[in-house]
Amino acid sequence: MSKLQVIQGGGGDGGQHGQPDGDTQFKAKWRRLQQIRAVITGWRKGTMPTRIGNAIGLGTIACFAVLGIAEGLNRLGLHIHSLISLGLALLGGLAVYRYISMYSTAPRTHAEHVDLLLAAYDPVDKEALRTLQHKIEERGIFDLELVSMWTDIEADAIQAAAGWRMPSESKFLKQRV
Repeated sequence: MSKLQVIQGGGGDGGQHGQPDGDTQFKAKWRRLQQIRAVITGWRKGTMPTRIGNAIGLGTIACFAVLGIAEGLNRLGLHIHSLISLGLALLGGLAVYRYISMYSTAPRTHAEHVDLLLAAYDPVDKEALRTLQHKIEERGIFDLELVSMWTDIEADAIQAAAGWRMPSESKFLKQRV
């Protein structure tokens, strides 16, 4: 466990059912931490990185848009052969895909996305982040388990610093096992 260096600010009365409701600063940190966790979860599940997902999605939309325009022109009496409209739709979709995959500023990989999010994050538990930096540098890769463990430590630090607690009337805590 690391030595906790708490940032200034905070408070809060714990809220309903342990939901974060403290200072706006802690809520913002909580949201950023959840964003990091979401990227890690997507990486584990094998979802597409942001740039490729955007390129495929927008390329598909462009393809259907061209098909829709061609269908609209056919209904107006400007008959376009279906193979030509299909070819134009595919070319339009591929062009949009290629453009976005080459020129988008979105991260290319999950590792790049996690790197950008961590670089922009101002932690509550600074020592835990330093330890994470050291271990990642040592290993030379973004180890998902290390980053995931750090997010758990940081979540605990945020909750402690903000004063978010489980309500005393919790039925779960009163249950005898």
